[in-house]
Amino acid sequence: MKKIVVAFLLVIFVLHISNANAEVIKWDCKYPIFTSIEGIQKHSKTYAFTINLDTIDGKAFLEGNLGLSELVIHAGTDSISFMEKLGSGAVQTTTINVGTGESIHSRNTILRDHKNNKKVFVASQNFGNCKRLR
Repeated sequence: MKKIVVAFLLVIFVLHISNANAEVIKWDCKYPIFTSIEGIQKHSKTYAFTINLDTIDGKAFLEGNLGLSELVIHAGTDSISFMEKLGSGAVQTTTINVGTGESIHSRNTILRDHKNNKKVFVASQNFGNCKRLR
């Protein structure tokens, strides 16, 4: 019994040390300009969200006005990209230039057009910046 208690305390201690070294990298992303089929436009209210990346488990989440969405990560030498898989099968991507913070958020969404009751693409490119908070 004593060995079980010691093993349990050892596991708790190791987990505590591992979690103490975890780092969450946060980017505050803001996109004032976008382009769509109608051309280049300014958002009436800056489109914004936060990306959280846990460096221990390698998971990332987009935190926006609709809550949290899990992201797929692709990192390279000059940029890091995040892909959000939508239930419709479409994707949205965010790429951040790690040197400058410049960012492009591409939205490839399918929504219902209520005029003719069909599902249509609503695509846009958002141009802005992601500031690393930590």
